[in-house]
Amino acid sequence: MAVLEKFRLNFKIDEDQDNESLTSYKNTITLFQQYLKKTMSLMEIQKRQMKGMVKTRKNLDKQHKDLLDQLMVYEDTSLQFFTDQSTDKRMLTHPDSEDIKTKVAENQEKIKNPFDEAYIWLKGEYLDVAGMHECLIGRENVMKAQLATEKKKKDDSKELEKLSAGKKTLKSVFKSKSSKESSILSLQAAIEIEEQEIEDFKKLIKFLTIYHGQIAIPKFKSSKAKLYLKALNHFCIKEISNSHILATMYHKQLELSKKA
Repeated sequence: MAVLEKFRLNFKIDEDQDNESLTSYKNTITLFQQYLKKTMSLMEIQKRQMKGMVKTRKNLDKQHKDLLDQLMVYEDTSLQFFTDQSTDKRMLTHPDSEDIKTKVAENQEKIKNPFDEAYIWLKGEYLDVAGMHECLIGRENVMKAQLATEKKKKDDSKELEKLSAGKKTLKSVFKSKSSKESSILSLQAAIEIEEQEIEDFKKLIKFLTIYHGQIAIPKFKSSKAKLYLKALNHFCIKEISNSHILATMYHKQLELSKKA
């Protein structure tokens, strides 16, 4: 089988495994496939929720800037009147303060939405999980193909047995003697091909069972754990950076308030 030979060329595994190991791999595949199917539904919900979080955080950052803009307007109008036009009582628009409007605009550009990257990571995770699920479904499809071929062989064998015994069948009731002899030869050839296909399917299924259970699934699980930690670290770094930007600006304002 060309597919099996291609797999053997690209994936080096030990195909000489005992039944106990094969049973263990089959159990691993079954449990993992059940998990993937369940988690795909959950991740669909998580993607929608995370997308909403991205928008909420974006709006929050904008509202934060809008709030500072409104406070500066307040200082230019109401506070100016309440303090009898004393600039020393101002905070955001204090003469000794930096150009806060420029600073706020610059900070808006520097601050990054960590939910953007988290959402991209989650979408990638979903695609990886879906891809892995499809791989395991591929193994199932080979098993179904084997069962279908075994059924076809069984039906052909019954038909051949009846024709060889000279019995009438639904398929041969209107056939001539020569046609029946031709059908016997065709069935014998078909059964021979089916027997070879069944053996090829068994070898391919065994290869896939070992590869998935011994290599692919453990490797997938390990890589996902590492990638999650990396994604979480990026999220934390962005939030720390955002907090530092805002803390630096507000610290300067607090220093001015002590002089007021």
